[in-house]
Amino acid sequence: MPPVGILPPRGVSVQKSAHSSLKTPPFLYTSDATIMSCATTRGLVRLRQCLLSVVIVACAGATGFGQPGGGDQSTEADGFEQRIQKLEAELAALRRDHAGVTAEPEAVEPETVEFADALIPAEESTGVVTISNWTSSRFSMFQDEPDGAALPQPNLGEDPDLPNLPPGFRDRLGQPRSLFDTSEYPTVNWSGFLQLDTGIVGQDEVNVESVGPVSAESGLRRVRLRVDGNVRESSTYVIDLDFAASGHPSFRNVMLAFHDAPIAQNIQMGYFKQSVGMQAMTRATDLRFLERTLPFAFDPFRQTGIGAFGNYADRRGSWAFSTFGYPTDSFGVTTGEALGTSLSTRVTGLPYYEDEGARLLHLGMGYSFGTPADNTVQYAIQPGFFVVDPGNPDASTTVPTFVDTGKIPARAFHIFNAELAGNFGSLSLQSEATFAVVDQIGGPTLAFSGAYASVGYVLTGESFGYNRRHGILRSIVPEQNFDINGGIGALELTAGWSYIDLNDKNIQGGDMRNFILGVNWYVSESGRFTFNIIPTQLIDPKFGPSDAEVIGGRAQVEF
Repeated sequence: MPPVGILPPRGVSVQKSAHSSLKTPPFLYTSDATIMSCATTRGLVRLRQCLLSVVIVACAGATGFGQPGGGDQSTEADGFEQRIQKLEAELAALRRDHAGVTAEPEAVEPETVEFADALIPAEESTGVVTISNWTSSRFSMFQDEPDGAALPQPNLGEDPDLPNLPPGFRDRLGQPRSLFDTSEYPTVNWSGFLQLDTGIVGQDEVNVESVGPVSAESGLRRVRLRVDGNVRESSTYVIDLDFAASGHPSFRNVMLAFHDAPIAQNIQMGYFKQSVGMQAMTRATDLRFLERTLPFAFDPFRQTGIGAFGNYADRRGSWAFSTFGYPTDSFGVTTGEALGTSLSTRVTGLPYYEDEGARLLHLGMGYSFGTPADNTVQYAIQPGFFVVDPGNPDASTTVPTFVDTGKIPARAFHIFNAELAGNFGSLSLQSEATFAVVDQIGGPTLAFSGAYASVGYVLTGESFGYNRRHGILRSIVPEQNFDINGGIGALELTAGWSYIDLNDKNIQGGDMRNFILGVNWYVSESGRFTFNIIPTQLIDPKFGPSDAEVIGGRAQVEF
């Protein structure tokens, strides 16, 4: 008899054959299970009994349906071995005498169907399906019969009374391979990280007049959940969301990439970082300080587009090129009267490289050109600390931007960037200089600039890493984790300086510079604490010079 949920063709009665003593393999047993009768010719009944039993046992096993919480698995498997032998005998009989067989229909009484408690994974194969290797661990597989003849195939795809068949069922039966496609792709990897920040900002009176009073803040800076994997061997995907951005989940990296491409090497499309500078390309978990430094205001950062990247000279250098829409919001959408077509490119080199990046000298340069879709550009940035995303208008305690050009009517912009960095064992240096040129509508051409330099030194002796694929520095991995019984993790002292000048001609966005002193404590490969003190000087075109001091900390964990 066919199992529950499988109905016979309309107008056809069921006939019980000499082989019908074989019970359908158990797997979908419930206390209220009912059995329905079907009809066909004697050969087709036997064929459907065998094939559909195989299909349903495999489908239910693959989902783990009907598995008990315990029991004697060894005894259960021994008893089921006899049923499997009968089923294999039935399949062998079909291969011998099924072709052209027709028979007069006979009446058949309903019979009770028992179901197996089994988990049946499938494997990639290239022949006729048989059942074998049922073991006491409730684990079975479909294997090919090496020299078996092709099994006759009924027309199952057109039968309206056979619902719930897997997609492609008939095609798969007709192919010289396993009943189920068990390709290893796509793969799925889950990861993420959490950053919890706290800080206070001290201001003098002039600074309060310039930017307003700034309250102390504590909260979630980033809450990232990422899924990535391979679509095929040479293609990958990434979906990365931030649940702390603007009070709702926002896209951070959403893209599809194709690797091993001729000439281009790697092609990516979606919402991703546009390569212009080193600190923009550095992962948020590898940043030396709480935030990226002041020249980061010029970087186009994440936009929706398509690009390519790769390496040259035996991976002694990297390159990247992309074209994208600008500006793009946090959901990957570009809107405006024009297309906002833009491009960016970056090239890096390693004239000196030893000890897998523990000792190296890095040089790089980047360029970006854009025609804004909304015909405006704007550059603004905070002094090196904030918790709530400035894009959230309801966040009354957000640290404000200290310098801001406002929206500038613009036909196009150009960004030029130069990089210099090095690792020397426990010492790491990094610096960049950035220049932005704006083709202003109804006004003169504007030029803005910024630069930074930073240093990190590891007291516990670990060396810094380097990502050769993208040409960026990486943070250290402690040789020992923190342990109350003696392990201290790794300790890094940091210092830096940065400035940005947004004053030129008719645009007076302000001038800011700051120093950064800090410490990073790596308690494990996935856990880190950061503490920064950031004295800041602001020169406001309206209120003049003022001072502020930021004291902030972060707890970070990756998973």
